[in-house]
Amino acid sequence: MNIIDTANSVSGGNENKTPVSFTADVAHSRIGFTISHLVISELGGHFSNFQFDFTSKENGFSDADIQLKIPVAEINTGNAIRDEHLKGPEFFDSQQYPFIEFSGKGLTQQTGNKFTLPGHLTIKNSTVEMPLTIIHLGSTTDPMRNQNIEVFQVIAKIDRFSFGIGSEVPEVVIGRTATLNAHIELIGLVS
Repeated sequence: MNIIDTANSVSGGNENKTPVSFTADVAHSRIGFTISHLVISELGGHFSNFQFDFTSKENGFSDADIQLKIPVAEINTGNAIRDEHLKGPEFFDSQQYPFIEFSGKGLTQQTGNKFTLPGHLTIKNSTVEMPLTIIHLGSTTDPMRNQNIEVFQVIAKIDRFSFGIGSEVPEVVIGRTATLNAHIELIGLVS
């Protein structure tokens, strides 16, 4: 069963345009990132908590509404000193801007299980139009909870200068572009 079949089964074919909703199972999902360090090395981390919601009324999810909200305070690079520095005013300024948010609408199938999601990413006080690449990794039923599960990989390239993140830190120290690589398990709900 794929995501389109899941939408049909959850909503009874969706003839009545009943919204199909999914929410992230955060315990089984991960939003990670990497960025170059000193040009030849790489640093990475993840966000320990987030909210990811997916709603659609159309078969094929052409009208999919996707909302992502990440508390900046949940950044984890495996180094507490670096994490505090990243939360500070030079980088994310989590006191003034506590959330990273993405809002997207309408999946467009590219090839096979690969989709593009147009949307807007907000970090600090900047909102930038940013398409995400979304790869549908599969569908299953969780036998413990008897719930439909959809698994996606989400990929994006984020220019930190577009959001004023570490603008004073040169690219030879920390790369300009961070790569977001997320694996999201979505739990099927009926609205």
